Amino acid sequence: MKDYLSPLELLHPDGVARRWIAVGGNHPELLLPAGATEPTGSVDLALLAPTANESTARHWLERAVDSCVERLGVDGFLYALVPRQARATVRASLLRHGLVVEPPFAHIPNWNSSQYLLPLASPVAEFAFARVIHTKRWKRTVALALARTPGGLQLIGTAFPWVGLAARRGEGRALFDWLTPRGTTPDDKRSAFVRTSWRGREGAVIIYGFSNSGGLPSIVAKASLSTAFDPADESRNLRDIGQSARAAGARVPQPVELKRLGGRSVLLETPVLGSTLAVVLGSRPDRVADLLGEVVRWLEAWNGVTVKRAPLSDARLQRDVLSPAAFLAPLLERGDEYRIRLEQLCAGVAGTTVPLVHTHNDLTMWNVLRDERGRLGVLDWEGARRHDLPLLDFFYATTDAWAALRKYDDRLAAFEACFGASGEPPSVVSSLYEYFVRAMEVPRPVVELCLHACWVRHAEKECRSRGRAADPAFLQIVQSLAFRRPVAPR
Repeated sequence: MKDYLSPLELLHPDGVARRWIAVGGNHPELLLPAGATEPTGSVDLALLAPTANESTARHWLERAVDSCVERLGVDGFLYALVPRQARATVRASLLRHGLVVEPPFAHIPNWNSSQYLLPLASPVAEFAFARVIHTKRWKRTVALALARTPGGLQLIGTAFPWVGLAARRGEGRALFDWLTPRGTTPDDKRSAFVRTSWRGREGAVIIYGFSNSGGLPSIVAKASLSTAFDPADESRNLRDIGQSARAAGARVPQPVELKRLGGRSVLLETPVLGSTLAVVLGSRPDRVADLLGEVVRWLEAWNGVTVKRAPLSDARLQRDVLSPAAFLAPLLERGDEYRIRLEQLCAGVAGTTVPLVHTHNDLTMWNVLRDERGRLGVLDWEGARRHDLPLLDFFYATTDAWAALRKYDDRLAAFEACFGASGEPPSVVSSLYEYFVRAMEVPRPVVELCLHACWVRHAEKECRSRGRAADPAFLQIVQSLAFRRPVAPR
């Protein structure tokens, strides 16, 4: 099985390119499928990405397009990453070959990272700019204005440097055909918007599928570019743990179908609509108190629905604190001292009766939505657990909300602001902390334990799966904890 999928493979009607070629010398590494290219015969994906010199060389583009089109299978597609000045030439050449040329795809922020792969067509682009893409407020305002203006998206496609052109044979199946749930009729006008994770190939990829009949997603798919997680876990959690989250007032996706793309699973689920709080907080930091308060009140309700009081067992402490700490110790300065300190903390609280609750374990503001009626929606349930340690989601969500205020440029600074040992935390964090700890009746020594457990667990997962991902943000937070004894806000 391949080590990973390229985001471009998701455009193929089968969601995977088993045979492919690459032409040109400017292919972004993230977008190349794994494995060797197909030396002969038809291909599912022909990726054309010339260098600046190749794109201006006499007849090079024309011959390259001819070569790619000749190799396309019936359901295959050509994807061209060419400089702005060459796009009209390539598009005209594709049309001369009789191919169906799709609306251009914007790669945001650029080809190399491709966090967003967005077709520049209404209503998909308008939905993405308004509800999903995290950017400065003025940029969102301009993008939305262009998306709503005749010819505006065409202007973006012409002016934006990081654009891809997709073309397919008219007799073949439509792009994203695999998004059609079993038992429903394929839609040859389907379009989709792909969002990859900030974790790169190690994170999830979300595909918002739009039918021809409406301006909102009709289906959402969740897949993994690598084998970092199995969407089957999310399907199980949505059916089990998701029920309690709904009972507490959150809108949670319903699983529709578990499919296979090549050698890995992909989950189709119902869409949960709304604007992500990461986007809202990035453009409206003045709303942090109200929005974080809503999240915490939902957490309190959910914890109340799922709480089960039980003694802290040695096995739980080993699994949730000591084993992650032992794994991280060699990666930390003064790591052995930190591990020993956690062993002492665990020994002091072992046997203490605590409220065990269901946890989400990835309650980033990217995974929390709010609709026009003020209802919260919660996404990405693959890491959820039953009857887990308390306060874990609170510590993570609060820190993440503070990171969202500054476009996630420094997660460690966000943690230090909220739960660091020096200085006064923001008043909203302090008041929500005291409110939540009292409401859940968590003994104070256990509060400190949960603070450590939250971050050593996230850091262990980060380090085990990071691979090519660059920013070890959670390990930095654990290093901060290892250097000094943090104090929770009072």
